[in-house]
Amino acid sequence: MLSNLIHKELRLNLPAGLWLCLAFPSLVLVPTWPFVIAFGYVFVPVMVIMQMDKANADLLFATLLPVRKRDIVTARTITLALIEAGFVAVGAVFAVVRYFLYDSPSQAGMNVNLAFFGVVLTMYAVLNAILLPGYYKSAYRMLWPILGGSTVSVLVGAVLTILPPLAPALGVVNDRGLGHVGWQLAVLAGGLAVYAAATALAHRQAVSNFERVDL
Repeated sequence: MLSNLIHKELRLNLPAGLWLCLAFPSLVLVPTWPFVIAFGYVFVPVMVIMQMDKANADLLFATLLPVRKRDIVTARTITLALIEAGFVAVGAVFAVVRYFLYDSPSQAGMNVNLAFFGVVLTMYAVLNAILLPGYYKSAYRMLWPILGGSTVSVLVGAVLTILPPLAPALGVVNDRGLGHVGWQLAVLAGGLAVYAAATALAHRQAVSNFERVDL
């Protein structure tokens, strides 16, 4: 049944044209673009999904099905994770293209390397931690969870990507390529761990909140 709910999320709440948002990470090819913003655009498909919820009374419909509220939240969490993974995957491809396209370091913050994607994952962890529990606390107020989660996550990402170019001690994670790869992998692994833990905790709290909501 969970797979059917995920299928519903992808087919009904996520219009096919919205997958074009995965092109946003290609902005890493712009020399002076603040790269963290390119990945912050993940809020666009998230906002559309939540709006589709409201327009189609999707949550009410889902609760009338023979499924647990927990599964409804789990399907949404997995869908959100798939979108975020898509942004990271597409961004990684364009990061490789950028490496061969330019021979100079980034002029707009941290270089797009393995450590950078650890920061992106941390940014998405913050988004999930705010968005999921906040949205399912009432199941109809979506503006503040989305805007709050997006704003705070981008601010966290901006701070973390500005620090390496400014702090010499953090230069080991700011190579343009795979220099100091051990340090870069450590940051990437740390970001992945933070993402997994924060998303799992956010899911747990969201389930708890939603089970108390009377639709």
